[in-house]
Amino acid sequence: MRLERWCPFCTLSTDRIIDQNELALAFFDRSPVAPGHLLVIPKRHCHDFFALTPEELTAIQDLLQRGKAWLEQTSHPDGYNVGFNVNAASGQSVCMRIAI
Repeated sequence: MRLERWCPFCTLSTDRIIDQNELALAFFDRSPVAPGHLLVIPKRHCHDFFALTPEELTAIQDLLQRGKAWLEQTSHPDGYNVGFNVNAASGQSVCMRIAI
């Protein structure tokens, strides 16, 4: 992964990361909307969700499943929201790197 000064995820504190694989990482949101709010993002800078490769989508899905299992054991949530924002009109606030 190429580090970029403008990218808030390139300097992410390791204590917020709960899991990662070769192509993606999962971490706690610094402004959570609910307890256990996790973000799962690709390690590669890309424009949006639809620009992800099939391999990145698989890596993200893997972390979603592992994150769900982790939340089941630690937080016991009543439900889940899984989504992504594409472009500013939908709420995407960080360009060139996405959060799911």
